[in-house]
Amino acid sequence: MSKIKKKVSKALDANLDRDIASIRDGARRDLSVPAQRYLRCLVDPRAATPTGVPTAIGGYPGRTAAIKLTQRLTFNCGTSGVGFVSLQPGTTGLNQGYVTGPFSDTNVITWSTGSWASNTVQQAGTLVPTGITQAGWARSPYQMATVQEMFDFGYRIVGAAIEVFPESSFSDQNGELTLIELPGHESLNDKATGFNLASGLGAFELSRTVRAVQTGSQREKVVINWHPRSRHDVDSERNDFDFAFVTPGTTPQTGWANMDGIVVAAKGAAGTQFHATVTAIYELKGRKVPGVKPRAVDSRGMDLVFNAIMHKTMDGYVGVPDHVYHGYLASIWHAGKKLWGFARENERRLMDTAKSVASIAGIAL
Repeated sequence: MSKIKKKVSKALDANLDRDIASIRDGARRDLSVPAQRYLRCLVDPRAATPTGVPTAIGGYPGRTAAIKLTQRLTFNCGTSGVGFVSLQPGTTGLNQGYVTGPFSDTNVITWSTGSWASNTVQQAGTLVPTGITQAGWARSPYQMATVQEMFDFGYRIVGAAIEVFPESSFSDQNGELTLIELPGHESLNDKATGFNLASGLGAFELSRTVRAVQTGSQREKVVINWHPRSRHDVDSERNDFDFAFVTPGTTPQTGWANMDGIVVAAKGAAGTQFHATVTAIYELKGRKVPGVKPRAVDSRGMDLVFNAIMHKTMDGYVGVPDHVYHGYLASIWHAGKKLWGFARENERRLMDTAKSVASIAGIAL
């Protein structure tokens, strides 16, 4: 083994040792370093360092790689005054056998242009409507068509988000953005057609509707972020919480895709333009995946992250991503306090701080 390889091997071993020590020595109320990295990927994948999911659920991950994929696009309110962008980071449609993932040759992102003349989404598998654009990850080094063998390639989602930038403030009408992470990541258009984006998305209990205006601060973001979810229907072939690595086994579909991940819908004057940055982080394994390394797992840290997710009262957020990250940490602190007890002397002051920070993220304490 060359000296360079020995140094790299030692560095990897040292990093893994530090992660394991963080997991072993952490208090029940604290997040280990691997769990902190994972939470960063959930809250703000665009700025997060790519990492794996620190869980043994779905099978021991072994040696894996992590990749961040980003796509920038512009979407418009169509002629009916409604527009949208949606991301299906890694899903399998029940009826169409439709698969998405970290590939350049399948439809992962869907958005509207100024020529879209409807305010409803039609059924998956039909012809793509005029004014609708679909694309995969343009800069992904992977194509589904070349990694269909079981041991070649497997992936699971670590985190994903859509960040929206209104190009200009609305002044002559009540423009708005609705952020929604679909319940159970079930499809809006898998078994039905004509779902009305203008009125339907805002009716979900957790959806967040905000004024579509420029905030004036480049630090503040309008973001809808992805979390692991369980499907509601018992015959589903998909459950985000099983954390299984997906092996593509189907040809990429070119028709109208399922809209079953995270969605931003815009209402405003026809032609109104928005910029969006779409990001996803995937964990990969298989013989066609370079740069794999060992991963530490932390069931305790994953429990704390899940507790924070369960306290979310609204989808997405508007604000500074770092503040939102600390809102999740406040929820974790609160869960730890209720279950295991600590910080008795400063409980009132700490709870006031936790509540104010968590409210930014739409987290109930």
